Amino acid sequence: MEREQKFISKIIKDAEKQKEQLKNKAKQESDAIIKEEEKKEKEFFASEKKQIKQEYDKILENEKSSSFIEQTKFVLQEKQQILSDIFDLALQKFKKITAKEYQTFLQNVISQNAEMQDELIISNRKGEKERIQKLAIYKKKKLKIQKQSKDISGGVIIVSPTCEKDFSFEALIQDKFRTFSHKVAKQIF
Repeated sequence: MEREQKFISKIIKDAEKQKEQLKNKAKQESDAIIKEEEKKEKEFFASEKKQIKQEYDKILENEKSSSFIEQTKFVLQEKQQILSDIFDLALQKFKKITAKEYQTFLQNVISQNAEMQDELIISNRKGEKERIQKLAIYKKKKLKIQKQSKDISGGVIIVSPTCEKDFSFEALIQDKFRTFSHKVAKQIF
């Protein structure tokens, strides 16, 4: 009987050791993937920065003529289009967040920005009203949902007696777009 117990203990010990090894291996692989993605991201931005710098140097060498202005306008439009495409992708990613991530997002936005008895303009997404009403902060701050929803992808618009704060996905992405576009334009010129 004691021998069987030792055998069972050895099996359990070996299994736990193997579990720990698998866990460590998974962590190492995960860390390697993250490191590789960070490296790719740095390389991408370094390449883009280098490319922007090269374009800038080339533009400075050109004559200040109407063709120069047209060329600069075209480059800027192309870059704006690229930025627009990137932010469209960001909006698509926003739309694909999990239900749990979305709940956390709403909870945080409302918690940090809504005052007692503010009103909320919500997305016309199916189940949005019920989703928001389940939030603890909704009840705690005695918020109200306006009858008319808005055609936004997600998020919420907080309406207080003094102002309206737009935390819709579109507004958040558009705000980042304006900030980022300004930085890029500043680097180009």
